[in-house]
Amino acid sequence: MALGVPPDQVASLEVVNLVQLLQGSHDAAQRLVRAARRDGMFYLEIPEGNEPGSMGRLVQGIYAACEELFRLPLDDKMKLDVDQLSEYKTNGYKPIGRNIGGLPGHRDGFESYAVSCGSRELGLLCWPGPLETYQEYLLDFSSRCYDILRVICQVLSAELNLPPGVSFEALHGGPDASFDIIRLLHYETGRQDSLFSVPQVAHTDLGSLTVLFSETPGLQVSDRAGSGQDKWLYVMPRRNCAVINLGDAMSLWSHGQFRSSVHRVASMPENVMPERYSFAFLGRPVSSAPMCPLTGGPVEEENILLCEDWVKEKFRGLRGQKKMDLCCDHT
Repeated sequence: MALGVPPDQVASLEVVNLVQLLQGSHDAAQRLVRAARRDGMFYLEIPEGNEPGSMGRLVQGIYAACEELFRLPLDDKMKLDVDQLSEYKTNGYKPIGRNIGGLPGHRDGFESYAVSCGSRELGLLCWPGPLETYQEYLLDFSSRCYDILRVICQVLSAELNLPPGVSFEALHGGPDASFDIIRLLHYETGRQDSLFSVPQVAHTDLGSLTVLFSETPGLQVSDRAGSGQDKWLYVMPRRNCAVINLGDAMSLWSHGQFRSSVHRVASMPENVMPERYSFAFLGRPVSSAPMCPLTGGPVEEENILLCEDWVKEKFRGLRGQKKMDLCCDHT
C-alpha cells in the first residue's frame, strides 16, 4: 500500500523509456501508443544522473526556483499578474483562488507562474529574481521538452497514418511561434478541519501534451471504465520519471482515438493537503493550427476554431467567466 493508498486506488500506467523511444524502439513506440489510446497518460522514464546539464540537475534547479519564487511577498508577485501581462496567459503570476475549484462552491487552492517558451510576448517577458537566477535551467529544460514533444508527435502521427503532408509535429512551430509554457505551481497546506480537499478542478489540458514533474503525491486521473462514473486513481511519483498526459489537441486531431486525460490534484486519503511544488512543460499547437480532426473525412471549415481562439476560450472557462465543456474526451 503506497502511502496509505489502497492498491485499487492507484493508477497502473505504462512506463515508456525515453532513450529507447528516441532510438526508434518498436517496443517503446507500442507502449506509447497503447497509453495514448487507453489512458492518455503515462510515465516517461528519463536517464538517471545529476551531472551538469543532465535532466536530473535541471529538475532539481527548477524545484529550487519554485520554492524561492513562491516565497516572495504577494504584493511583489501581483505586480506580474498573468491576466494583466499576457492575453494568452503565457507569462506571469496567478494567485490562489482565481480559478474555479475542485469542490462545489470553492475556488482553487494553488498559485502558479507561467514562463513563456516562445517569442509571441517576449517584449513583455518578466523574470522575477528567482527565475532570473535559474533562467538557464528553464531554457535548457524547455529545449529538452521540445525533443520529447517532437518524438511523441512523430510516433503518434505514424500510428494514425494521417493524410499526405499532415503530421502532428508540423503543427508545433518550436519556441519562436508557439504558446508553449513552463508552469510552476505551489499548493498550500490544507486545513486540519478539512481532511479531503481538491485544490484543482478536474480538467483536461488544452494543448498537445504536458511533461509534469512532482515529488509529492496528489495527482489523480479519472478512470470511468465500465461505470460511466468518475473513479479517481492516484498517480504516484515514480523515480526518474516524468508524467506525460496528452491534451485536448491530440484527442481532437485523432478524432478521439487518443485520449485527453481528465485529472486533478487532491489530498491523500485521511490526510490534509501537504504543501506541494510541481512544474510542467505544456506543449501547445501554433496559433494558426486548426482544432479539428486530421484523420480525414468532411469538416465544416466555417466552424473550425484556430488554436489562438481556443486558448482564450479555455481560460475563460477556468476563470468561471463562461460555462462550457472544457474536456474533449470524457470516455
